[in-house]
Amino acid sequence: MKAGEEFAAELLESFKDGFQFEDIVTVAEVTLDHTAGEGIEEPEEFCVDAISYVIDNTDTPWLPDSLSDPLMKAFVPRLVEWAFRLAARPAKD
Repeated sequence: MKAGEEFAAELLESFKDGFQFEDIVTVAEVTLDHTAGEGIEEPEEFCVDAISYVIDNTDTPWLPDSLSDPLMKAFVPRLVEWAFRLAARPAKD
């Protein structure tokens, strides 16, 4: 099991009604918060693994997973990279 998959398995309960594109941001936010307090060695990789696991193990309403999953998973690494860069910026007053 990859680093983020165990954590992601717990998140699956939140998406019993299906997983939609905007849910990527929700999972990313929860996963980023989780990595912040856990001292995880490779937090970006952990986040990508966790989000990808949720995408792989949920159904997307109205679209076949064979179409939606690759599209969503292609977006994930860039989203995570951006989120970590944003979190590292100093706060503006």
